[in-house]
Amino acid sequence: MFRWLLTVALILGVGSAFSADNVKRVATNDLGLAIEGYDTVAYFTMNKPVKGEAQFTATWQGARWHFVSADNRDKFESDPDRYAPQFGAYCTMAMTKGIAVTADPLAWKIVEGRLYLKAVPGPWTDFDKARPRLLTEAQRHWQKIGPGN
Repeated sequence: MFRWLLTVALILGVGSAFSADNVKRVATNDLGLAIEGYDTVAYFTMNKPVKGEAQFTATWQGARWHFVSADNRDKFESDPDRYAPQFGAYCTMAMTKGIAVTADPLAWKIVEGRLYLKAVPGPWTDFDKARPRLLTEAQRHWQKIGPGN
C-alpha cells in the first residue's frame, strides 16, 4: 500500500524525490520556506498545523521558517532540534526506503516528542505497526543520503 501511495504522490507532484546528490538539509519550497511556511512549534503547542507569518521568521539549516508569533520563533531558535521535523522535513515513510520526498505539512504525527511528516495525508497505520523498525531504517538512510554525508 505504501509503495502505491508513494508512486501516486510522485506522479501527482505531492512531493519531489531527490537523489543523494541534491538532498538539501531541509526540504523547502521554491521560496526557500520549510514546511510550506507552517509553524513547526505550533504542532507541539497548538496540536495542529498553523500557517506562520512572514513577520516572524527564523533561518536555520539553510531554510526560512515562519511562525505565528515571536514567542514561537524564539522557542524554535532556542532549541530547533526539538521542534524541527525529523529527516529534514522529508517524508518519514519514503525515507525508510532511502528516498527523499518532500513531505506534506498537513500529514503529521508527533511521537515521543518528535515531529514526523509524510508525503500523503491519511492514517499512519503502517508506521504505527512497525514504528521502531521503520524509524531505525529511516535514520539509517538519512545518515547515508542526508546532507553532509
